[in-house]
Amino acid sequence: MKNFYSKLQHLMAVCAILMIGSSFVQAQNFIFHAEFVNNWTGAGYNFNDDISNYPSVTVQATSTDDEFIIEADNYYNKWDNYGTCIVNTPTPFVFYGNTPSYDPGNSFLTDSIVIDRYYTVRLKNMGYNSTEAIIMETDSMPVTFAASNAITQLPAANGVGNNVPVIVTVTLSKARCAQEKVYIRYTSDSWTTSDVVEVAFANFNDLTGTATIPGMNSGVQVDYYAMTSTVDALLLNVSDYDLITLRQETNSGANYSYIVQAPPVGLVNVTFRVNMSNQTVSPQGVFLAGSFNNFNATADSMLPVGNNIYELTLSLDTTSIVQYKFVNGNTFETGNSACGVDDSFGGYNRELSVPENDFTLPLVCFNECSDCMLPGLANVTFRVNMSNQTVSPQGVFLAGSFNNFNATADSMLPVGNNIYELTLSLDTTSTVQYKFVNGNTFETGNSACGVDDNLGGYNRELSVPENDFTLPLVCFNECSDCMPVGVNNIRIEKLTVYPVPAHDQIGIGAVVETTGFEIYNISGMVVKSGFLTSESNMINISNLANGFYTIKTISNNKNLSASFIKN
Repeated sequence: MKNFYSKLQHLMAVCAILMIGSSFVQAQNFIFHAEFVNNWTGAGYNFNDDISNYPSVTVQATSTDDEFIIEADNYYNKWDNYGTCIVNTPTPFVFYGNTPSYDPGNSFLTDSIVIDRYYTVRLKNMGYNSTEAIIMETDSMPVTFAASNAITQLPAANGVGNNVPVIVTVTLSKARCAQEKVYIRYTSDSWTTSDVVEVAFANFNDLTGTATIPGMNSGVQVDYYAMTSTVDALLLNVSDYDLITLRQETNSGANYSYIVQAPPVGLVNVTFRVNMSNQTVSPQGVFLAGSFNNFNATADSMLPVGNNIYELTLSLDTTSIVQYKFVNGNTFETGNSACGVDDSFGGYNRELSVPENDFTLPLVCFNECSDCMLPGLANVTFRVNMSNQTVSPQGVFLAGSFNNFNATADSMLPVGNNIYELTLSLDTTSTVQYKFVNGNTFETGNSACGVDDNLGGYNRELSVPENDFTLPLVCFNECSDCMPVGVNNIRIEKLTVYPVPAHDQIGIGAVVETTGFEIYNISGMVVKSGFLTSESNMINISNLANGFYTIKTISNNKNLSASFIKN
């Protein structure tokens, strides 16, 4: 360690920022000496007054030594930080002046010095008093701003409206190094207070980025400029932005500014629109009531324009905020908290800040925040096989929740082979229950494929799909199709078939010996046959057409069968 009892011993490299109040005698000619730039005994480096009362200097490290000191005017006026100084962090410095008999010692950088990196020191000039300083470390010389058009804004300075955010575009002279951040510092009270927003770049090496200054009220003057720093000003909640500044663009000291314009006083045409598709429209009509007509229920009648949509255009003051409700006859909307404000009567009013130009409001559903969501319709074809029944002379019918389970409302048409069909258009958002009816005899139903009808039987149930759909053929009162012709006279027991539905092959469960099999199509024709063993119980069905099939196995005079669907 060096002894600091001579002028040369008092010189060190410094990172600091000084700002002076008018009541202080300002120090002049700040100089720093640092071992890490091999300038311990030389003339030192002079600080530049690039920011008023916040002088700075930038040096490039040529050594890893970490000692430094700062002085002003003469070597007896010096500041010491009592130990260490962390880069990118404001640090208090204590002033010792005109005390040649006392040496406060030296200062150190806590962080390791990196050769060839740049160290920018900024001081807060508080005169010959204790103050703060910061050392900011960068991989390269701190970036500056473009020589021309470094700052632009949208809207332009003379076109910023009430509460309209301003997008500021910043252009740099070169790409930033990894440590540098770019900010817009702005104020709405002549720098009594200020805030910053960080400039965002699409890619790190881009020269142009943007930041958004929040919207302000009419009449407010906003002043701003651009700055760079190694400090995360948003995370650390910095208050002294001058202290942490590397470089800045201040429009030659004048700053950039705009005054938020008041909206023009006048009238605009606003068109209100409501969809009444979810309502039975009153014979009296549809009306618009609001603060503009003292919420008179029938003062402003809306006109039908087709498809249950009603419209009304009013001329409103551009400086006003109106509340309103749609009225069906003499029934006001209750309103919705998601898109309304409390009306103090247990409901909610809609609200509109009247724009500066003619405007058509989005279409909304009565009592809703958005347009009516009308259900779609899908054509669903129901099919029943009556081969296990003697069909009534009255015919076959479909009864369900869609026709209040009327036994004869929807007649099914015979399409051959005792199969009956009926196609209905159903709401795609609904779930329907139904039964087939033979004459006036309803299916009892089956618990395996139905839901309790609360009358001792079971209804079939369908969640209506979004697209047209044909239901699988089922046997009257059964869950699957009837047994094909030629199979019904054989005593049948249950057979396990998997997977369901099948695609390329099916497996037969619990085959314990060589077993013959036959597969029948819906017409009762044998379309495939062969043998199964306990080692080989899979059947290739890839050559079969998609549809409904029945498989029968025969072993030791025991016949088993099951149905499956190939798709």
